[in-house]
Amino acid sequence: MVAVFGSIDFATGGIVNATVMDGSVAGISADSGSYLTGFVDSVDQSMGLAVVSGVTVDYNALLSSGYLPSVGDQVSVTGRAYRDIGLLVADPQMRLELR
Repeated sequence: MVAVFGSIDFATGGIVNATVMDGSVAGISADSGSYLTGFVDSVDQSMGLAVVSGVTVDYNALLSSGYLPSVGDQVSVTGRAYRDIGLLVADPQMRLELR
């Protein structure tokens, strides 16, 4: 896990003036919230999993909103990252944002 600090260029969706560092050095763990933005690479609707820019996301908690991700969608999601199992579990209090 890494921590990225910088500013978001809303025109491109990229991060500018970024600093990237090891997440553990930055004090980030599975107990803290994670934010992911990227493109949906694949979806397994039977398991409630999507791969977003290479990261597996469990979106089951978001199903009540009626949104199902599709390959190619650009999304932003918050949740908890569990490095040991390679999974980001979406926070049920947050929405998956389409861009």
